[in-house]
Amino acid sequence: MGGWAYSTELQKALLWVRDNFAAGDMNCDGAVNILDINPFVLALQARTLYEAQYPDCDYSNADMNGDGDADILDINPFVVRLSAE
Repeated sequence: MGGWAYSTELQKALLWVRDNFAAGDMNCDGAVNILDINPFVLALQARTLYEAQYPDCDYSNADMNGDGDADILDINPFVVRLSAE
């Protein structure tokens, strides 16, 4: 299989930034643990309130299944991630 692949410096920077905050790290302390449960629930219930309470965190950390939305479908993957830690 052949083809071309390329990466720009901006793409590399964006990947680096995104990787520094793991999916499920809802309080942005660098770990996914029990302390992320309440912020995760808040993000699913009220994005605006979550963003006000955690202004340095990325709301998209709640998108556990990677479908581009933070919603009820992210709950089970979040629980699995908590169980793995």
